[in-house]
Amino acid sequence: MILRRLKNRAAYRRAEADFKLLRAFRPGEKHYGYDLSRAIGMRSGRVYPSLARLERRGSITSGWDDGPEPRRRHYVLTAQGVDENTMKVIP
Repeated sequence: MILRRLKNRAAYRRAEADFKLLRAFRPGEKHYGYDLSRAIGMRSGRVYPSLARLERRGSITSGWDDGPEPRRRHYVLTAQGVDENTMKVIP
């Protein structure tokens, strides 16, 4: 019983992080993990795994910025992510 409760709590926390991240995205704009973590007040240890989950699901895509500065990975909301972002949560 306790193990099931812990699994449910972990799944809830993952879903909550994914939802918060999706809500922070603006369609058509590049976002960076560090900026997203600051915007939603979440530690990077939860942000980057959540970004990876969202990318595997197809909600976001990522790429690398090339230039004279150190390389940074950016994330962009996809059409599927826009649909997920605009869905209403039914209580």
